[in-house]
Amino acid sequence: MPFAERDLLAEIMAWGSKLPGFAQSHARQGIRVARCIVEGIEDRDGTPHPGIGAPSPHTLHDLALDIAWNFWLDDCFDSHPEQSSNRMLCLDDFESSDTDDAPLEVWSAAEVRAGMRSVVDASEAGLALWMDSVVEMTKAFQRNKRASREGEEWTFAEYLDNGERSSTVPHVLATIALLYGLDMPQRMTDPAFTRLIRHLSLEIRLENDLMSAEKELEEGDSANVTQIMNRFMPLSIVTDFIEEQRQSYERMVLDDLDALMPDDVFGRAMRLLLEAAHWFYTVEQDRYSRPHRALAR
Repeated sequence: MPFAERDLLAEIMAWGSKLPGFAQSHARQGIRVARCIVEGIEDRDGTPHPGIGAPSPHTLHDLALDIAWNFWLDDCFDSHPEQSSNRMLCLDDFESSDTDDAPLEVWSAAEVRAGMRSVVDASEAGLALWMDSVVEMTKAFQRNKRASREGEEWTFAEYLDNGERSSTVPHVLATIALLYGLDMPQRMTDPAFTRLIRHLSLEIRLENDLMSAEKELEEGDSANVTQIMNRFMPLSIVTDFIEEQRQSYERMVLDDLDALMPDDVFGRAMRLLLEAAHWFYTVEQDRYSRPHRALAR
């Protein structure tokens, strides 16, 4: 591991020491995805996609920290359910200045905001959008938890609606906007832009579910699209059906990205997120597969 990456890993591990169960894997995975966005990545055909760069020396740190928190928070609903809220949280919970007795989701979000070093001149609208994305992502994780524990049977449409937010894509884009000084609130008024975010979110949600289907079935986690559709068709057919859906969302993402200007930072970031997801689900199979099937790193 390069010296600079060891330093970054150590810094994020030090930040995460307050979070129960925060592991080196969370920090490392956050750094890996953040590097894809900042520095670039090759797609599956070997075509390079340059990164969006870093406007501050702290940008990579801040983005990696936020993404590492996403991985940890997702895991926490399984590993530390007693510390998470049993009621659906709202914006007022996250805006409270009293975090001493706050649920895990709330006080950890405050730690993320405090840990970011480069957010100094962020607009009020940008900060509000970032916080809204935190709330919506957390609520989507909560709905997943409830579905698994209470045996809730979602429809395909209901699952996709929640999956748009549980994919973490809207939140990661809000974080990028915050760190890069981009006017995401204004872009969100464009239906074509919000459609692109939805398509990218669902491509990544479905790709994640396909990778983790066996593991989540064994763990009794019913918040997976393959289990939802298995109520209506055999699993062998389900896998093909979901893969077709995933591919269709990917095609729509690529078509929508082609319509953007080449220097559109959001467009470049979303293409990098798409390629980072493909790469991540290939190299990090131990996170999404049963242990005895995990690939060596």
